[in-house]
Amino acid sequence: MKISFGNKVGVCPICDINCWDAFDGKPAIFPCGIKGCLHETEEFQKTIGVGQLFSDSSSGLALILES
Repeated sequence: MKISFGNKVGVCPICDINCWDAFDGKPAIFPCGIKGCLHETEEFQKTIGVGQLFSDSSSGLALILES
């Protein structure tokens, strides 16, 4: 199913992510993780990837070794 973000209304000057009218002129997809991004706080960026030590879909190498 395709999600409609509405019309593109601009681009973030820091991370180059498109901004959409359906999201009040903000990006629809997060996180970018680029320092200084206008749409993410420093506190939010510190939490990116925290607590996730392994991929949700596993490792291709691990699957081969277990076969």
